[in-house]
Amino acid sequence: MRVLAARGLSLPDPTMLPELDEHDGLAVVFKLLPALAAEDPKLRSIVESTVRGESPSPDDVLAAFKRVTRRWVRGEIGHDDVEPWSVFRARIARALPRIAEIGRGKTALVFTSAGAVASAVAEALGVGEEEKVLALSWSLYNGSITELDFAGGRWGLRTFNATPHLRDKRLVTSV
Repeated sequence: MRVLAARGLSLPDPTMLPELDEHDGLAVVFKLLPALAAEDPKLRSIVESTVRGESPSPDDVLAAFKRVTRRWVRGEIGHDDVEPWSVFRARIARALPRIAEIGRGKTALVFTSAGAVASAVAEALGVGEEEKVLALSWSLYNGSITELDFAGGRWGLRTFNATPHLRDKRLVTSV
């Protein structure tokens, strides 16, 4: 802000787009894990080790998260308190025309989560296979830059998952 102010510039007031809120994948896991562990031996072993006071490895936790969210994305599981994946994807799709409304030649700077970024990229590229969209979200770095371009009535992808602003490689993290 100080750099902009020193040059007589400022940022416009932010516009909140609720359509770009992240999905609540962690709630899916926490709400469904006990029931799913009853039918999935891998998940059961993680839950049982946790109950014994043992800490599962980060790899086991990530594997459990992926197992549960894949089923959620396929529509096999859900919970009344958690937005379904299909509703999340439709919500992100509704945000894109709102962003495009800023007009030709203008730039929108959007801050959101990996799931929303992956979903927007999938919309731009016409990727409809939901497990691929989920896998795309797992590939994103925290704080990375993805650029979408809207021209001729269509979205395109310019940059994906770039981190040149994170000069210290220890800052390049992911799930």
